[in-house]
Amino acid sequence: MKKTVITLLFAIGFLSAQVYNIGDVVADFSDPICDNGEGTLNLYDYFYEDNGGDQFVIWINLFTSW
Repeated sequence: MKKTVITLLFAIGFLSAQVYNIGDVVADFSDPICDNGEGTLNLYDYFYEDNGGDQFVIWINLFTSW
């Protein structure tokens, strides 16, 4: 019973954290790849209408320390 409750809590938290759905367009942003690195990540580089028709699935994990 305890395992089931914990699993349900994690599942509900994960599913409710979804901001974008299939077909949504992500807001354009550019961000440094890392603080001391060179180059930036630009989501429009992965947008199929702008990059020649290649489609991508992107999983982004963002970690911060303020």
